[in-house]
Amino acid sequence: MAILATIPVMVGDTLPYVYLTLLNGNATGGPINVSQATVNILFETVAPNGNNGQPVNVGNNFFPNGATGASFVTIPCSFLTNGSDGNVYFNFPAGATNIAPGQYKGWIQITWPVGTITIGSTTNSTVQTQTMKDWLVFNIQPVS
Repeated sequence: MAILATIPVMVGDTLPYVYLTLLNGNATGGPINVSQATVNILFETVAPNGNNGQPVNVGNNFFPNGATGASFVTIPCSFLTNGSDGNVYFNFPAGATNIAPGQYKGWIQITWPVGTITIGSTTNSTVQTQTMKDWLVFNIQPVS
């Protein structure tokens, strides 16, 4: 796993807007068409491990079940245009950053409803979810 970006945010803030372009990890590297999908940021606590500021996972799970001492918030993303270009953005909902200062990590999760993905002649008959393996780091800073 790798860190995509570190984003500074003050305790209690709902901004900045964070803009992302979701790209395929395949050879073409083109944008992921999320026009029929839901895109969320899964926001979980991390703590510095003293290794050049690199975060360590709190708990053994990406999600709240089994995560020890972790805060967890689902932050919805919006499309800049219609989502076909993979461009999304989000900001923090009210109260999401009313947390202890420190480092928090977030994953990008894309969910496609039934009937929205076709590979060859087969269309998905169940909800499909893709959670990106790399994460964002949010450095929540105290208000001075």
